[in-house]
Amino acid sequence: MLFTSSEKVEEYFRNIFVNKAFTSATAVDFECGITVTRELSTFIYKEIKSITKKWYLMAESMKYDRVAMYQVAKVNDPDVLLPTKWYQNTMHISKKRIKKS
Repeated sequence: MLFTSSEKVEEYFRNIFVNKAFTSATAVDFECGITVTRELSTFIYKEIKSITKKWYLMAESMKYDRVAMYQVAKVNDPDVLLPTKWYQNTMHISKKRIKKS
């Protein structure tokens, strides 16, 4: 489903709510905020705070201190910033626990 106007996107998101949202970003800079390269992504990020209880942003270290074309949020907007390396290690441990069960 491709939307061409922000009104249609906002209308679509009014019907969605999730407990946790996990997203990534193209770049994270403390002055410029969270930025992405695709204009379509801007619609999702602008609505994310209103459709979730908790927003997790995953970004690997190489994405910090960089800037992309479109600003979508401030650095303090996500509830949790997860470094990708930490996330990958956690998933590895979780998979081991699941296999033991």
